[in-house]
Amino acid sequence: DLPGFITATKADEDSALPKRIREICLPFITDSSNIKMVVMSATEDPALSYALKLVKKHNQMENAIGVFTKIDMVTNEKLQGRQLMELLNDRSYIPHLGVVGVKLRSAADLASNTSIPEMLKHEVAFIERYKLGNRGLNLGIPKLMDMISSEQLKRISHTFPAIKDQVTKLLEQKRKGHGVIRRLIET
Repeated sequence: DLPGFITATKADEDSALPKRIREICLPFITDSSNIKMVVMSATEDPALSYALKLVKKHNQMENAIGVFTKIDMVTNEKLQGRQLMELLNDRSYIPHLGVVGVKLRSAADLASNTSIPEMLKHEVAFIERYKLGNRGLNLGIPKLMDMISSEQLKRISHTFPAIKDQVTKLLEQKRKGHGVIRRLIET
């Protein structure tokens, strides 16, 4: 997990902090073996996302998942999820690995010590309330976890036969080693 990008600092913070964060994150962004999660607020224009800009600049869209937070702030009785659907279906901002909308804990949830399991229940209730699950959208933390796990599995599955061979060889060496020890003890 890396720090989020910032463009300004508070009066009591080091003014070099935005540059230092960029320097920390850039090697991970440019490494094609990493899955990038481009986290953006659903309440803001994705065109303003610095993280998305860097991922595009370094040709890493094929290794990125877009994550729109605060989906509850663009969905209400009047909008009925239309704005969210437009956002999640806008092909100009969707990284190759897809996009998912999530409802995270709000400041009020954090202040009231809402647990992660409670938050997940609230997210499911929110998705059901606006019937968003029936619209073919990728929504929720469990869906995000599934997307990441599937991509990780795809990336490492080709290594399974070699790992199996290594484990088999190690087990065989152990068996042979135990046989030698038994023979020494018996003599």
